[in-house]
Amino acid sequence: MKKIILFLAILSVGLIASCSKDEDSNGSTPDPNPNPTPGNVFKAKVNGDQKNFKVISATQIPSPDPEEDYTSVEIVAEMIGDPTNTFELGFDRESGEVYFVQYVETGTYYQGIPEAPPSENMIFPIALDSGNTAKIMRGTFYGTMQETDSGPGSVTITDGTFEIHF
Repeated sequence: MKKIILFLAILSVGLIASCSKDEDSNGSTPDPNPNPTPGNVFKAKVNGDQKNFKVISATQIPSPDPEEDYTSVEIVAEMIGDPTNTFELGFDRESGEVYFVQYVETGTYYQGIPEAPPSENMIFPIALDSGNTAKIMRGTFYGTMQETDSGPGSVTITDGTFEIHF
C-alpha cells in the first residue's frame, strides 16, 4: 500500500510540474492580432508620411446576383504599431473600380470623394497588376479623401501599394 501511495505521489508531482507552464519557453509575447497571411502588404503615404499597415482581412465576395459576373475585394488593414489608424478599401476585382475607401486616423474618419452622379464609384484610382492570379492580387492606388464629420479636413494618399495573398 505504501508503494502505491508513494507511486501516486511521485506521479502527481510529475504531472503538476509538467503542466505548471503552458507558455512558450522563449520568453516572447505572442502577437495578439497576427496577420492572416504574412506575405500581405498594404502601405501608403498619407499627406507625405509613410504608413505601413498590417492586413487584418482580405475577402473576395462574389456577386449575389447570378446574372452579374463580378467579384468584389474588401481589404481591412491597421497601421503597424497604432491600431487606431485603419484603412479600408473595397473594389471590383476585374476593373479596379473603387466603391468604398476609408482611412481612420485617431478617431477622425476620411472617405473617398464620389464621382459625379449617377456613378457611385470613388475618385480613387487603382491600377491592378496584370500578373494577378486567383491566389495573389497586387495593385497601386492614390487619391484624396474628405473628413466625414462635416469637417474641412482632407488627406492625400500617394504611393499606395498592396499585395494580397488569398
